[in-house]
Amino acid sequence: MKWFALVLALFTCQVFPQEIFKSFNSNVTIAKDGTMVVIETIVAQVEGQQIKRGILRDFPTDYHDRLGRSVTVPFEVLAVTRNGAAEPF
Repeated sequence: MKWFALVLALFTCQVFPQEIFKSFNSNVTIAKDGTMVVIETIVAQVEGQQIKRGILRDFPTDYHDRLGRSVTVPFEVLAVTRNGAAEPF
């Protein structure tokens, strides 16, 4: 019976490659006109050949001003790179 439990445990225990963020650095610059540039540098350790699901980032663009009116601010991705090479986004 112990043998069966060991075999069952080996079949049900799956090992998945890990994707770990080793560092995350965010540099935010806000100009006097209110425009903002965000540069993020992310170092990830990937045990597989590549990150398969991508890295998702979410920036809020819908706000309410001090009078309660809805405001949507523009958002533009300038570039995404991986190891210095352009990456589709």
